[in-house]
Formats: sequence, structure tokens, C-alpha cells
Amino acid sequence: MIASGTNSATLALIKATKGRLFGWNLFNPDSAAAYLQIFDAADVSDVTLGTTPPTMVLGCGIGAPNTQVPANLSWDFDNGIVIAATATPTGDGAPGRAMVFNLNYE
Repeated sequence: MIASGTNSATLALIKATKGRLFGWNLFNPDSAAAYLQIFDAADVSDVTLGTTPPTMVLGCGIGAPNTQVPANLSWDFDNGIVIAATATPTGDGAPGRAMVFNLNYE
């Protein structure tokens, strides 16, 4: 499956049960770096942005893409997949402009 959209410091539920992330394609249209925080959680209520440590953080440079579709690699999430795009790797502030994302998962 592929989850697509834009995100700006809003927790979004991608999958509410155990899942696997296979790859991503991110684009940061802003003039400052942005980060996609990914949490192993079954619901957005399980995460407090800026307090709950992310399971994974994907950085995206200024006006740059970040694409990763690795061969034979995946990342397992035991509870579910929740995301949020932020201005810092573990903070709760929004990036200047919403990050565009595609996540490959099952």
C-alpha cells in the first residue's frame, strides 16, 4: 500500500495495526530542513508530538527530495504507524511549508 499526502506537525495515522515500512519518497518545499517523524503507535492519541520519542526520523534538506526504496530491507512497526512532519527531528513545531510524502507499507 502507499500512503500519500502532505503533513505539517499534525499527527496522522497511516496504519492502526502491526505493519512494515518498505520505503518512502519525501519532498520538502521549504527553505529550511524538515523532518518526518515516524512512531510505532496504533493511534494518534498514543503520541505526544515533541515528547514521545519517534521510532524513526527521516530528514529532508532545503527544497530537496529524500527517496529510499531499499532492496530487501524493511522496518517493522509492532503497533501501527503514525507520522508527523516537523521543523526539528524530535520537536513539535511545524516546518515552514508542509512536507509532501509517499510511504510504501503493508
